[in-house]
Amino acid sequence: MERSISSFVSHFFGVCLLFLPYTPHEHTHTHTHREKQRDRDEERSRENESMTMMMSSTTPSMTTTLKRRMKTKTAAKQRATTKEVEIAVKEQEVKEEHRTMCYSCFRKENLCICRLCERVLLENTHSKEKIVLKDDLHVSILQDRDEFRRKLGSAHIARNIVENCDVVWRDCSWPNALSVPRLEVPRTSVAVTEDENKEYEMVLLWPSENGQAKSIEAYKKRNVNKKTHIIVLDSTWYKAKRMYNRIPWLKDLPCISLQNIKKESMYEPIRKQPFRDALSTAESIALALKEFGNADAELINVAFSEMIREQLQEEKRHERAVRTRERRKM
Repeated sequence: MERSISSFVSHFFGVCLLFLPYTPHEHTHTHTHREKQRDRDEERSRENESMTMMMSSTTPSMTTTLKRRMKTKTAAKQRATTKEVEIAVKEQEVKEEHRTMCYSCFRKENLCICRLCERVLLENTHSKEKIVLKDDLHVSILQDRDEFRRKLGSAHIARNIVENCDVVWRDCSWPNALSVPRLEVPRTSVAVTEDENKEYEMVLLWPSENGQAKSIEAYKKRNVNKKTHIIVLDSTWYKAKRMYNRIPWLKDLPCISLQNIKKESMYEPIRKQPFRDALSTAESIALALKEFGNADAELINVAFSEMIREQLQEEKRHERAVRTRERRKM
């Protein structure tokens, strides 16, 4: 009996629901992509119509003002877009510059010594031509293999500023230093082609400890009828001493030393020097050439200081990039 009553009641309410009016809830309606696009187009057309009506109902001066405002907004949007594109292109160029490498000085393209020296020559001599040394001088830089890999080596600066200067790389480790051959002046050197009758005298730019090194002024007075071939050791001061002691023929050369060292090395901000008068290879060559009467050799110091400045800027940029990456990770 109870089951029949409950079934009757459920059937009765079901029949009643069939006759109730259906009113769908407004929030259940979902727009398709086409409907949304149509709504946007209708809204845009209404805005255009309202703008047209407003311009038709205004005076000519007001119409001109509105048109000017619209043009200004459009131009501002175009400028913003152009600026964003330029920034993106510049960032991409900087990234590519940091990736590529110059295979002449073996440094990154943005820190290339070759381009730096060309810029220094162009700014100071209005030409990219290297300076030619007077008095039939030629400079050969004997570079240790470890110094070859250093990113702040200064030998390439002297080579890119001075015409009659070359860099010779040799393995000066033990026992290979015993078989390092004597350096010769290249036949293509300007000093060779000027006067082939004069002989070369090879001298070593080195502060000998036994006091036998002569000043450049005294050497010039003695060596009048010969051309001078200056040998410069390129390495750290500690390793340069090892090169001097290991390579047999270096001790047979007469030594010349610098006398007018008035200031510390420009390396000081980025590399600690062992003592006050310890100059870099480029600075030593520049000072020696000036004592030989080549005032233009000061351009070597100009290029060297510019290299130090660019390196410090690169380190600051790298630190900022590291801090930015760390903030993004947080």
